[in-house]
Amino acid sequence: MKQGKKLTSIISIVLATLMLASTITVGATTFKSIKKNSEFHYGVDVSTFNGTYDFDEIKKDGIEFMFIRLGYYKNDGGHLDTRFLDNVKGCVENGIEFGVYVYSYIYNAEDIKDCAKWVNEELGNLGNYTKDKGTIQVAYDIEDQAQKDAVAKGEITKSKLNKNVETFCSKIKGYGYVPVVYSSQYYFQNYLDLTDLQKNGIKIWYAQWPYTSSLDTTKKKLMYNDTYADIWQFSSSLTLDGKVFDTNVCYNDFYDYNKESSKLTAKGLKASYEYTGSAIKPDFKIYDGDTLLTKDTDYKVFFFNNKKQGRASVKIVRFDSEGNYLETKTFFFAIKPAKVSSIKASTSYNYAKLSFEKSSGATKYYIYKKSGTTYTKLDKTSSTTFKIKSLKEGKKYTYAVRAYKVIKDKGYYSDYTDVTFYTKYKKVAIKKAVSTSKKTVTVKWTPKKSKTKGYQVQYSRSKSFANSKIVTVNSKSKSKVKINNLKSGKKYYFRVRSFNTVDKKTIYSVYSSNLNTKVK
Repeated sequence: MKQGKKLTSIISIVLATLMLASTITVGATTFKSIKKNSEFHYGVDVSTFNGTYDFDEIKKDGIEFMFIRLGYYKNDGGHLDTRFLDNVKGCVENGIEFGVYVYSYIYNAEDIKDCAKWVNEELGNLGNYTKDKGTIQVAYDIEDQAQKDAVAKGEITKSKLNKNVETFCSKIKGYGYVPVVYSSQYYFQNYLDLTDLQKNGIKIWYAQWPYTSSLDTTKKKLMYNDTYADIWQFSSSLTLDGKVFDTNVCYNDFYDYNKESSKLTAKGLKASYEYTGSAIKPDFKIYDGDTLLTKDTDYKVFFFNNKKQGRASVKIVRFDSEGNYLETKTFFFAIKPAKVSSIKASTSYNYAKLSFEKSSGATKYYIYKKSGTTYTKLDKTSSTTFKIKSLKEGKKYTYAVRAYKVIKDKGYYSDYTDVTFYTKYKKVAIKKAVSTSKKTVTVKWTPKKSKTKGYQVQYSRSKSFANSKIVTVNSKSKSKVKINNLKSGKKYYFRVRSFNTVDKKTIYSVYSSNLNTKVK
């Protein structure tokens, strides 16, 4: 039972207040502490029994939508929630999306139709606040003992009860709103036909509360008929802004942005921005036709989902000169993965190995070959290294890497990170390293016929060539060099590489194999 729906007397209101105070005193689980999925949308449902709260603070905690109780409906007609208008205004004026629900005590077919009509009339009384009615979800809340008793007494069958729910939803859809049915798992299982409701295109708002100590909302709620709920009410006791709320998760957009009638345009708002780890708040200007509007005078700006990678939104809430609400317009931009950094290329004569830093949140990386300003996709990897094969020796190449992440079935790419490198030349064949006189070694190799300007001979007392020294030979035709001032009686290791100049850059070959000898 959702908090406060059946409090109809002063005594019960007092008792509910005491229970609420007790819950907070004990230390109810906070909304911030539960496990969430950044791809889902989180919201609360509210009524007069929640009292007042700071809409801005609730939004800062991560609340994106509210289901607001319009009121309840009995045989004698509709009863408007005393905070309905205030809650709607608070949502709209603070950029929070909203839907409404009506708590039902009825089961007679004519009452059902009258209830839908009453809901439509009350929403119509909101004026501009329901300008884009196609975006508003209207939930029929059926969970009361009155319907259970009617079934038990034979006054209505379960099948007819389900049919009445469908009738309400059909009427609501006809009025231009989005129909939803709310109930508990038990009620759906025992009094309604969940599968039939879904077949009729009705959204399901499913109440089933697990233990809050292990609350995890990172996965969609699987219902008893092996389908997923559209909206899951996963707790009745989470605290936000010091108050306890029923809390919900919605798996798709709560609000149909295509139904917004506003013609406002945003100039300077880019399609995407790079992830930085901090909130992205782009600077842009809002126009009504050719008229430039003034921020904080003509409109307010509210950002959502702008701290994480994926689709972010900015909601523009416009007012007239007297501060009266006029319209809402939502714009979207992508927060793409950050560019990969510290990219390097280690090369041989026929391959290069790229290595780079991990981009936060990226699930894979795409590798491109760049020619001029054109990037050609070659491959993908989940690693931060990638080997490029079948290259030509002594050539200049440019490749690029882009980080990639899938969020809600949509892929987001980072910008390109380029790396330019030159492959080495094939190795020189070392022939001899001999010591024929004291403190000297003569190193011989097979000279290359082309693609060389000279050679370098590296030598060291360590096989790993630690603390090595190099002798440079600036002649492509020479095939030997004498190295002097070595230590007698010590073993030295030698290897050779050639070098050439490409684009005014010195390019080396792969080192030859090693030879060693003992110095006389």
